[in-house]
Amino acid sequence: MSLLSKWKFLLTRFYWRHRYDFVFYRRLEKGAMMPWLNLKPGDRVCELGSFTGADAHRLSQRFGCTIFGLDISQRHVRLAQSFNKTQRTGFLVASAESLPFADGSFDKIYGVSVLEHFANGEHALKEAHRCLKPGGALVFTTDSFALRELLPGTQDIHRKRYHVRHYYTQPELISQLESAGFQVLHAEPVIRHWTTGFLLELGVHYNGVKLPASLLLPLLRWLEKTYGSRDLGYMQMVGARKPA
Repeated sequence: MSLLSKWKFLLTRFYWRHRYDFVFYRRLEKGAMMPWLNLKPGDRVCELGSFTGADAHRLSQRFGCTIFGLDISQRHVRLAQSFNKTQRTGFLVASAESLPFADGSFDKIYGVSVLEHFANGEHALKEAHRCLKPGGALVFTTDSFALRELLPGTQDIHRKRYHVRHYYTQPELISQLESAGFQVLHAEPVIRHWTTGFLLELGVHYNGVKLPASLLLPLLRWLEKTYGSRDLGYMQMVGARKPA
């Protein structure tokens, strides 16, 4: 393999491993989630929809926890396993609607924009409840698209391209979590200002346009916090607890 070929190969691996870190809305999502996930050394954690495993690797090393990543794509799991250089992470092909774990296996379960893809989201929440220890936390984001579209047809394009089965409202999420046995601790919209919403819509309409988070992230965080809607957003973040 030539030096140029090796360089392209390494860049491709780096991109696929850290792909979502280059996208501003993923950084906003994860920033909203982390305080409620509250990872600690020794925690046993499950990530639903682990994709390339980048988050699981980074979080396990940063917080000293063990993370098991699930994804329905064999390709994604193989990719995550190829990057796996620590005993703190593991990856397997499985569905969140039928978790292959015993009752009370985890301290924390989280997922970044995954619930909207499930055929039966309510059952996935019940499975998460089953696999959490008493007092365990479930933290996730899911697509909502509750703000008015700035570019016509965005939701239709998004639904078809990303195989979205359902868009959730905040009241709907809270109701389903409570029905599954959870105590909802916090719920907030993400991508709740028209500026961040417009940038997200551009990415949907022009597939492949991904704004590096470092360019505008401080400004976007300020707009979200200062002028964003308190209830409506393109995504919803929820933190819930299984009663002890």
